[in-house]
This record gives sequence, C-alpha cells and structure tokens, in this order.
Amino acid sequence: MNTDNYDYVLDFVIPAGATGPTGPTGPISLTSLISTHYSNATATGTLTISSNAENLILPTNSNFFTIDNNGIILNESGYYEFTFYGLLKDNSTAEKASLTLKIDNDNLIIMRLDSENEFYFSRTIVIQCNRSQKVTIMFQKRDNATASAENVYLLIKKLYF
Repeated sequence: MNTDNYDYVLDFVIPAGATGPTGPTGPISLTSLISTHYSNATATGTLTISSNAENLILPTNSNFFTIDNNGIILNESGYYEFTFYGLLKDNSTAEKASLTLKIDNDNLIIMRLDSENEFYFSRTIVIQCNRSQKVTIMFQKRDNATASAENVYLLIKKLYF
C-alpha cells in the first residue's frame, strides 16, 4: 500500500495554555557602529574618508563616533572591534607599499604589499580604547612605486562590555 495516495485531515484544536511571565532580554554585544569608505590613494599620507552614502553611523543618533579631518574620534572609553579591509596594488617589481590602521600614534594593524602585485586584505582586532582617541589610516610607499590603495573600508563597533 502506497501512503502517497491518501489525504489526511487534522480536525482537532490544541488548547492554549496560560501565558507565563516575560523574562529578561538577552545580552547585547553591540552598542554602536561606524562604517567608512576611503578614497583611492596613490600618494603617501592619511587616507581621505569619502563623502558618499557608503559612510554610516548606527544608530543615527549615536554619539560614540565623530568624523573629524579624515579621522574618527572615539567619544567614549571601552572595548572596540576594528575591521579593516581593502586592496593594495603595485605594478612595479621592487617598490612596494603599506597601509597602517592607527589610533593616535600607535599602530594597530599594518598591511604590507611585499612580493605580490595585488593584495586583498581583511583584518579584525578587538582592543580597549580611551576617550578622545583618533583613528586614522596611513598609506606609505617608496618614491618610485606605482602603488595604490583601493576600496579601503573601516568598520568600528563599540562593544557593550
């Protein structure tokens, strides 16, 4: 007998029980975030934050981050997660370049283009930061290098704990 040839009808009701008390909300790990896109660069110096719709601060009324002169000011002390990604390119054979994610004068993440002609990168770090620290991205290359930094993004999350 093949059971695929039968129709079944469920004609009963499951009674609803009493509603219990509402419990506490689960833990929140993210307080606020900022996502910034940087203009492509071929000259050594601080990368320029693009003034386009790809830049985002959430929630929109957040006061944890301030964009200031191609840097991001952290307005509160606490733990932050930094995700830094993009592309370094150089068509020359000997001259190469690097990108450095900095907080004030301290280097957080350094990405070096050493032997490849193209280097897609993505790095994440969680660190404790102080109030009023400034986050910037520095592009460095040798004078004769044809290097460029392209499609560079920075995502910073203010963590709850």
